Amino acid sequence: MANKSTKNQQVKLLFKYDPNYSMIYPSDAYGGMNPKGKLVMNLFTDMHTPPIAEKHKLNEDSRIDPSTPPTQVYLDPEIEEEKDSIYYDRIIHNTVVLAPDDAINIGLWMISTVINDPNFQYDKIKLKNHFLKMINISEDKTND
Repeated sequence: MANKSTKNQQVKLLFKYDPNYSMIYPSDAYGGMNPKGKLVMNLFTDMHTPPIAEKHKLNEDSRIDPSTPPTQVYLDPEIEEEKDSIYYDRIIHNTVVLAPDDAINIGLWMISTVINDPNFQYDKIKLKNHFLKMINISEDKTND
């Protein structure tokens, strides 16, 4: 069979959504490198822990008494015991596992996409210095 040149050929990639697709709005991530050298990143959102129920006192008319605050009922007994504390749930939405090269490529794509947006408002010198510090390169060591 003859070896065909791919010089002028094209490939079309179709984007299709998984039936279980959902959009999430994580506020942070937690994770690190696993023993196999992959980056494990749990995407989460912190939210105030709502009660599972409220108990209201009734007045003589068998209506909720608006002058008495409700008693909040929580599923977690630790929350029940410490009424003066504020509790937040850290809801983990997804876990992403990436090879280091993929993590860097995706991270660079995300950064490039944001900083090249004309609406992006951030001190780019501060951003550059942050990245130089992060990868432990001082300004005088860079030749690029």
